[in-house]
Amino acid sequence: MLAQVPPQGQVIAIALSIHGEAYIQPPEIPIYTTLVPLQEIKKGSVIRIEPKSMVVFNIDGNIIRLFGPTTIKIEEIGREKGIRLIDGRIYGNFKRPFKLKTNRVSAVIRGTKVSVIKKEQEVWKVIKGTIDVEGMGPLEEGKQLNPDKGRIEKLVLDSIDLLNLALDARGQDTIPPAIKIEKTDVTSRKSYAFRVSTEPGAVIKFEGRRYTVDSTGEITLRTTLKRQINYLTLTVMDSAGNMTRAGFLVKLDTVPPRISIPLKSGLYSKIPRTAIPIEGEPGTIIKLHNGKQKEIPSFGHLEEMVSLDPGENRITITGLDEAGNTTRKEIRFIFDNTIPSIAVISPSDTLTNRSSITLKLRVVDDRLKGVVVNGKVVPVTNGMVVKTISLKEGRNVIQIYAVDSAGNISSTIIHVVRDTKPPLHKSELKVDTYQTITGKAKPGSMVFINGNPVPVSPDGEFSYRVQLHKGKNIVIIRVVDMAGNETVEKKIIEVP
Repeated sequence: MLAQVPPQGQVIAIALSIHGEAYIQPPEIPIYTTLVPLQEIKKGSVIRIEPKSMVVFNIDGNIIRLFGPTTIKIEEIGREKGIRLIDGRIYGNFKRPFKLKTNRVSAVIRGTKVSVIKKEQEVWKVIKGTIDVEGMGPLEEGKQLNPDKGRIEKLVLDSIDLLNLALDARGQDTIPPAIKIEKTDVTSRKSYAFRVSTEPGAVIKFEGRRYTVDSTGEITLRTTLKRQINYLTLTVMDSAGNMTRAGFLVKLDTVPPRISIPLKSGLYSKIPRTAIPIEGEPGTIIKLHNGKQKEIPSFGHLEEMVSLDPGENRITITGLDEAGNTTRKEIRFIFDNTIPSIAVISPSDTLTNRSSITLKLRVVDDRLKGVVVNGKVVPVTNGMVVKTISLKEGRNVIQIYAVDSAGNISSTIIHVVRDTKPPLHKSELKVDTYQTITGKAKPGSMVFINGNPVPVSPDGEFSYRVQLHKGKNIVIIRVVDMAGNETVEKKIIEVP
């Protein structure tokens, strides 16, 4: 008997943005597929972020950032939604009740900024607010817990913590940094230098490179002039992410605009719309393949939603700068929302007396990722799965999953009953004085007396009248059940 398996888990988190590479393992399916922007994540999913990558999640209104390499599991821990940090690091600005766990510490978090690192050593940092650590009590702002050393220490922020705080501050400080440029408009030297004064700690982007301004608030920038007229532009970004752009004429700028798509080409999607992140020089006009145009804002990043057609989609993005120079980028998406097809070739019988069966499946999907039988990944050759399944006495359940590269999942359950018990209850066989043989067999069995088929009632009872002769009469009773088990009895009846 075949049955469809209902979907597992409920949606808890959404991947807001992905910079780099990240992968997801859905609940109960031991296969990783690519995590894509706006993907809904179910309880029990495992997320793996690759090195030099960052993923931003929204979990019940809490914004959480993960920097690779990091592995987490999305869970419901008690009454709160939560994350189990397996390894790596996590930062969150928690506004709603949330639970965070490692294998050493469990804490309830609300209205708090927390950073947790689980690498060679485990460190819990409370940047703002207070968290309730299970079995220990509150851990206050400005403190950090080192469970490996078993002590509470003064908070120490590293570069990643400072980056997270800067990202949080973007929504609070909206004043662009001031710029003062000390320059000469005409020079006879190809090597050109000019001084910039701005906010200490600001980052200056000039000709594709980034420079950090020291505590004096001043920095000297250099370039090589290649044309008779050069137009030099620079962008200054403060710690809150606000940007100021300035420029002056020295030469004609013929360099194409820099744009990039921080996604791996050839991603799969099972939803018909996806977000494409675009990074590039502020002010660059972005033209999409569908004719839409947008300008890259001052912080150098925008995201555009695009619709996908079934199959392969090639999305072309063109960047156009003020001088008319263009840069083209292409990214491929494969839209597939069709679940794999599973056809069971064998077993054809769901009742047997054998100790094992041969499972044969035909799995059809052009983008098949893998097949799982009873929790284990099995090999697929030319769309066929052949696997020997051991059977226990009684009912056996064979659960089959097939998943494709887009994360579409199909499932089937096969029930096989192994029955090795003899079909005839010998103690119930009797002979009466009216030359009638009666008995009781296992329901569904076939009964033959002296080679003649005998009707059997639904509960296994049978009765058959035989012709007896004087002297010795031999009666042979043969019973075969639905699993193929057989019982043969020989009776001798003396008639005086």
